[in-house]
Amino acid sequence: MWWVTFLFASIAGVHADQYCRALALCSGGSFGAYEAGAFAQLLKMLPAQETQYNAVAGVSVGSLSSFMIAQYPMGQEIQASAALTNLWNSINGSSSVYVDWPGGIITGLTVERGLVDNSPLRKLMEKNWSGKFQRNITVGTTNLNTGHFDNYNETTGANNAIEMSICSASIPAFFPFQSFMGGNYVDGMVVYGIDIDSAVKRCYAVTGDYSKIIVDMLSDHHYALNQSNANMKAYEAYERANAIKKYDKGLFELYWALSAYPTVNFRYYIMPSTSLGAICLNFTKVSIDYNYNLGIKDANYIVSNNVYARDIVNQWIADNGGIIKDRFKSKTIHI
Repeated sequence: MWWVTFLFASIAGVHADQYCRALALCSGGSFGAYEAGAFAQLLKMLPAQETQYNAVAGVSVGSLSSFMIAQYPMGQEIQASAALTNLWNSINGSSSVYVDWPGGIITGLTVERGLVDNSPLRKLMEKNWSGKFQRNITVGTTNLNTGHFDNYNETTGANNAIEMSICSASIPAFFPFQSFMGGNYVDGMVVYGIDIDSAVKRCYAVTGDYSKIIVDMLSDHHYALNQSNANMKAYEAYERANAIKKYDKGLFELYWALSAYPTVNFRYYIMPSTSLGAICLNFTKVSIDYNYNLGIKDANYIVSNNVYARDIVNQWIADNGGIIKDRFKSKTIHI
């Protein structure tokens, strides 16, 4: 009977069509507002079933977005998006996320684990924690002890939900590194900007079939800053180089995923069409609203024009003169 099939599909965490859907969200500090806007627009443009994500996988600020989304069960994506949007709307300046230590940066450099105190971020998350994850979540963080990229998920326990997410979002040196589960942790973006691999694996555990997996990815990595010129100041050159590095790293991670999992449907890879600004720690209302609205605009363009992840990678390969495959062959891949 059809209702029996549907019931078992629901219990297994897949739909009656037997597909598992995952959402991967990347690092980026205050640029995370872009991901929130893109997520909201995806929900508006796609049929409800197409955005019922079984799993969310986040790195850095992507872990905070995942933290919010995973508190809502499959089928309540609209509510999850509203909560994520409200979170960003509640941020009003850097003091909502971090403050100076007594004694300022000197204290941070010589006494504390980071330049600033990110306790406001912890309070913000505590305020927005329901006490329970209702869908699969994976957050990635960098273990300073081993140098490895470690994943934590809903099985880590509700009491550790906030801590594991803060580990993933602890920008090295700027935010204090976190001691957790016997390790010392900083931002996951040190190793991976976007953890597509975990998104695939969480769904494979449900379906046992890579061809039944659909992955959407929200990235705020870009290199659409003002072009370099001889009048750039030192910090402008640094930010330009850093943006290029993150953009290239993100696209290589997407290329790796396409190569490692050829039968997975990597659907949408939404990334900024223009600059989000030079500083990813700009938590002003103006900056957050701009990033959020750009996320809406870019998601609208990607979906409306049927631009898929493979199209973006193919363009990236062409822009690099077709040499990406040589780089890929020289990289050791562990699946």
